[in-house]
Amino acid sequence: MQQRKHEVADGPRFYRPELDALRFGAFLLVFARHTVDAHTRVGAALGAAGQSGVCLFFLLSAYLITELLQREDDKTRTIDLRAFYVRRVLRIWPLYFFALALARAIDWHAPHLQMSNGRLLASVLLAGNWYTYRFGLPASFALVLWSVCVEEQFYLLWPSVRRWFGSRGLTVLSAMTLPVSYVAIVWLCGRGRTDTQLWVNTWVQLQFFGLGGLLALLLRGRSPRTPTVVRWMLLAGGLFAFFASEYFFHGPSLVPVATNAIGEYACMLMGSAMLFFAVLGLAQLQRAGWLLYLGKISYGLYVFHMLGLRIALRPMLLLAAHARLQSNTLFAIQAAWGLCLTIVMAHLSYRYIESYFLRLKDRFTVVRSRSV
Repeated sequence: MQQRKHEVADGPRFYRPELDALRFGAFLLVFARHTVDAHTRVGAALGAAGQSGVCLFFLLSAYLITELLQREDDKTRTIDLRAFYVRRVLRIWPLYFFALALARAIDWHAPHLQMSNGRLLASVLLAGNWYTYRFGLPASFALVLWSVCVEEQFYLLWPSVRRWFGSRGLTVLSAMTLPVSYVAIVWLCGRGRTDTQLWVNTWVQLQFFGLGGLLALLLRGRSPRTPTVVRWMLLAGGLFAFFASEYFFHGPSLVPVATNAIGEYACMLMGSAMLFFAVLGLAQLQRAGWLLYLGKISYGLYVFHMLGLRIALRPMLLLAAHARLQSNTLFAIQAAWGLCLTIVMAHLSYRYIESYFLRLKDRFTVVRSRSV
């Protein structure tokens, strides 16, 4: 079996570099969510719309995983579940658990940024999003790790369905995620759950994984020939849909109304799909080396960006004490400095932590994807 897998892994590589560029775009949206300081309704909606970058991450993950599963089955007539989970562990866990350990270590010097014992245990068990559902978001920079837990929960189900029920079964499951997610939204809103409780709920976020899976199953590795003007329209439409999700549907109350929440998540779903098609097969992005590298390290960018922003806050406060600068200028300085720090941390993480385990992942690779 090992020899056969090695021979398969030596075949054609499946890699869509333009989607790495889109990953970096998804990160920038999330980064903007935590940096935009707005005092108007439009400005607040522009900043809050950045949270949709998480949904875009989910869609891309499901698309790529489903495509790789399809190709593996085409080549070997089966899905090696053990190899799949080893690859996922080697890709996700090293940085994830390093970030948890770092968050815990920071507790000793900054107790107000505490990662509690309960939250730490739930995160170790990959159920951190459900702990957040019950107790809210933490002050720790690791607050973003709830989404990694949601993604890991998705991996528990997806490859097994593809192995035992084939493409048809996975297509049915992918399609079913959409009504399931919106039923969950209605149910949660009816019981007075908060925006945060909807946001970190696996059942609510499942729709983005389902759509990503459907796109892979329907496209079958193809990328439509899209005219440039249509790509620009899709890009603008996708970003507007993200903005509309906040501006038109996100109310001032912490407890959302079902109709508004449905509109909000439908806009995020539609926007994610539009941005996906805006870049799929775009040759210009496939040659943008620096942009592709930033997409390659987007996992680290996402994990460390809150830490980068908090480190950048200290010199900003010192600057505010000695210089008469407007708050918008100070926030812009913090954002720029925080982004630089985040890129440095993500680069070091990828080079000295992640890349070692990614090379080990090659031993369990059936269909080759992006090189380390």
